[in-house]
Amino acid sequence: MKTMLDVDELVFSPPELGCVLYLLGLPGGGSKIYDRSPYGIGGTITGAVWKLSEGGVWCLDFDGTDDYVNLGTDSRLAFTTAFTLKLWVNLDTVSQTACPYARGWSYSAKKGMRILVVTGGKWYLQLGDGSNRPAAVSDDNATVGWTHLVATFSGGVGKLYRQGIVQAGTLSLTSIVYQDNDAYLGAGETPTDSNMDGKIALVELSSNVWTDQQIADSFDREKYLFGVW
Repeated sequence: MKTMLDVDELVFSPPELGCVLYLLGLPGGGSKIYDRSPYGIGGTITGAVWKLSEGGVWCLDFDGTDDYVNLGTDSRLAFTTAFTLKLWVNLDTVSQTACPYARGWSYSAKKGMRILVVTGGKWYLQLGDGSNRPAAVSDDNATVGWTHLVATFSGGVGKLYRQGIVQAGTLSLTSIVYQDNDAYLGAGETPTDSNMDGKIALVELSSNVWTDQQIADSFDREKYLFGVW
């Protein structure tokens, strides 16, 4: 089995079956980010700017104040019973509360999903069913630098993985209920809520639930593109 990718493979290889969002970060000019999944959902960039990773992967750099990407309200981003979300995140500081990804999130209504880092450096996956908003917690402190994050939800159980390894804490609920608002990169409930200070790359959302081995393999294949060993 091949253990590493190169940039050309990322650009030209089709996404895996089940993929509904595949943001490689290929800058096409203007304010758009393009989706290489079969659905072409994409998004609109506000403020964030393109940078290259150590391995030549395009990523978006967010200033922590008012930068975000709006991915819209496409129903294909609102899985209720099963999904896998993978992305690479590079925090500029751990002294923040920020959402690299959120979809239909409302803290007060207890709806939607988000990946969150809180001040002091803890990663969370939070899901809401309209009555509860339990969280799966990463048991290791978040650090400045590139981090491979994967969230899965299946059989009523959510899990959060960091650097290819499942972290302590799981959450349980029957299904996810979404608030009627957009999906964001770099922001949470609104475009100015929990803004990300740092970089985001290689976002992939799938209806297939990846196994522990698939998640570990994803990290091993891609880590050198971000200078992680």
